[in-house]
Amino acid sequence: MLFRKTSHSIWLTASLLLSVGVQSLSACGPYEDSYHYFNLFVPEWLFSDEYEPTFYTADDYYHIWAEADYPDANLQSWQQFFEQPLKEEPLRKVLYDSWIEGYENVSREVLVKSLLFEGSLISIPRQEASKQYLLLALEMEALANRPTDTWGYQGQEKLSPEAAADLIQRLKEALEREKFPFLKNRYAFQLLKAYRYTGQAQEAIQFYKKYFAPLKQKDLISYWAMDHYAGLLLQTGANGEGYYHFLKVFEQAPSRRHSAYYSFNISTEEDWAATYKQCQNPKEKALMHFIRGTRQEVLGLEDMRSIFGLMGNHEWLRIVMAREINKLESNNLSYYGQQPIAQLMQRVDQGQSLLKNEEYEDYAGQLLRFATTAYYNNRDDSFWALAKGYLELLLGRLPTAQITLEQAGALDGPHQRIQGELLLAIQLMGQEETLSKEQENTIALQLVELFADPMANWSTQQNNQEFILELLAYRKRHAGESIMARLLAREVLSSTKTDPTESGVDSLLAFINKPAHSELELLALKHFTGNESTWSAFVRNPEAALSTVRYDVLDIKGRLLMRDPEQLEAAVALFDSLPASYDFPLKVNPFNMSINDCVHCAYSTAASFTRNSFVRKLAEIYQIAHETNSPTDYYLLGNAYYNMTYFGPAYEIMNYYRSGVSYEGFYDCRVALSFYDKAMKYAQDTESAAQACFMAAKAQQKVFYVKSLAEMDQADYWYDKFIMDDWSGSTPNFEQVMGKMQVQGYLSYFKRLEEQYRQTRFFQRAIRECNYLNYYVSQ
Repeated sequence: MLFRKTSHSIWLTASLLLSVGVQSLSACGPYEDSYHYFNLFVPEWLFSDEYEPTFYTADDYYHIWAEADYPDANLQSWQQFFEQPLKEEPLRKVLYDSWIEGYENVSREVLVKSLLFEGSLISIPRQEASKQYLLLALEMEALANRPTDTWGYQGQEKLSPEAAADLIQRLKEALEREKFPFLKNRYAFQLLKAYRYTGQAQEAIQFYKKYFAPLKQKDLISYWAMDHYAGLLLQTGANGEGYYHFLKVFEQAPSRRHSAYYSFNISTEEDWAATYKQCQNPKEKALMHFIRGTRQEVLGLEDMRSIFGLMGNHEWLRIVMAREINKLESNNLSYYGQQPIAQLMQRVDQGQSLLKNEEYEDYAGQLLRFATTAYYNNRDDSFWALAKGYLELLLGRLPTAQITLEQAGALDGPHQRIQGELLLAIQLMGQEETLSKEQENTIALQLVELFADPMANWSTQQNNQEFILELLAYRKRHAGESIMARLLAREVLSSTKTDPTESGVDSLLAFINKPAHSELELLALKHFTGNESTWSAFVRNPEAALSTVRYDVLDIKGRLLMRDPEQLEAAVALFDSLPASYDFPLKVNPFNMSINDCVHCAYSTAASFTRNSFVRKLAEIYQIAHETNSPTDYYLLGNAYYNMTYFGPAYEIMNYYRSGVSYEGFYDCRVALSFYDKAMKYAQDTESAAQACFMAAKAQQKVFYVKSLAEMDQADYWYDKFIMDDWSGSTPNFEQVMGKMQVQGYLSYFKRLEEQYRQTRFFQRAIRECNYLNYYVSQ
């Protein structure tokens, strides 16, 4: 998003014209999908959640206000009416249609009639009156065309016009006879909705004016009714009055604040003036500016000026400023996407701002001038020191920002956290010399304390901690400390296991084994290994934790050594040096062969090996084959190295994981192919040679697969391209692949098998069971 030039008129600068689609909320508000990242200026540290929708989005997954009854205000009002506590679970299901364990198979009607008040001490008159109301309210859901289930798969419940008219009449009668004021107001609310849902807008408006407007003491349900009334006014063209009532709902009813906030979508200066005229006092006018100023699509500076003039240094003013700063962050500091942190640091090193263009710089400069005025007029409010310092940082004035933040002195609570992270960011951006061990020890403590992250998860909702870590990784990378750069960039043991390299593992081991780690290095290693103890527990005895990291990395190294048969003895020695917990029983015998690959099948022959005993046996067989040229041993080695690849059922020996969408870990079948070649060369009978030749064909096929995937456009979906399990679906692709294999020489073992071993029993079996061989021979 590019901010508009602020030389435009105030109205255009703060335009409320929305460019996003409309979602049907409780009233009639638009949908906003803003969600801010990289918040070094963290609003939820500074403010209560009372105005939380102004920080985030209308998306139900990301904030608390999308709940129909935040924070259970309706449920609590029912409990107050009952005077005696009622069991909450069945009441919650009745009111919200929530999934409640133990009641999932009980309809809400049954709950109301027979289970809701079971064993309660609530008076019988209250029980009976409540039952009558709740059953009628459940019928109203059908009139409102509520989906019958969360996803709407079963369509919509609807009432016929006759049934709707009957329901309205019964609501009127119930309203007349009801004696409890609490229930009477709710019948009135249901009647208002009934008029609205049946298209009787004027009747609904008149009913609101007759029943709810005169109420001197407005309860929760009165504001819910006002929410509908405001929407009805907009529907009939009374926009100023309608928006004003949404303003009142936002102010007075948190349980409908979500609806009111997103319904207050004034799009013309005329409607703004009409609404402004309705306001009864400066606070209501300031609230209008607050709601408009916190919109994602507007510039809030003019609204801040208005709030400041009307209310002075009010919380609303600080919230709008925080929101404006967050928007600047989100639009300029997306380091993981289109603007790598290296580009940002290049701007820092050149003394430029951190912002993308002159428009952002111009607007940030105006915000800074406002923040500076507020700072000097409210020196006792540390918020403005933080805002001034951070805007100076964004504008590239790092020394000035540091002075501003340090002159604020020792702050308390969340202000201290933001002050600390901003000063740390300035230090990492501006410090060119290598971090000392003492500095790293301090930074480690800050990462734990400032971000309230004692487990070193290194992940927070706004990614502000990740931003600091990116700065650290950048500095380490430029200092030539590649391992720390990798760890600070959040590399973890599981990703290292996925596709390790020998050089990468050796460098990790050297780093783990270095003496006297700084606390930042220990913190990075703690995160790398996924250690679940707290930082305070970890740092008391880091050697115990590091020994586990060392064993994990040594286990990776042992598997890498196994890829080279010449290193099998070294792998045996390494595995034997690890604790017994690193050994494991094998599910399949890697020396066995099968005509058709089945990675996850249960084989009839049980494996008697553990990983370590198998590697010892493998090293022994390799030594015998090397000394005697035994075709049987070469064949067993070929099977083992084929079965231990990504494509074989014993992949767990060499690989920690097996992805279904990419080749990772050990997938090189050329080692197995070399052993099959020797098995054929030294074979003493044609049956054995045919079997080795067939397995060589399988290994050669996988070599082609790996080569083809490496050459394939990564955007092209590769799965099943090379598989012929479903002839009708994959034959065209399969024929193309077989043609390429033929042209590129990757069917040479199938050719040899047909030409030299066609008369063997094994060939006759293989051609029956293997579609690939059958297809090749039939062409």
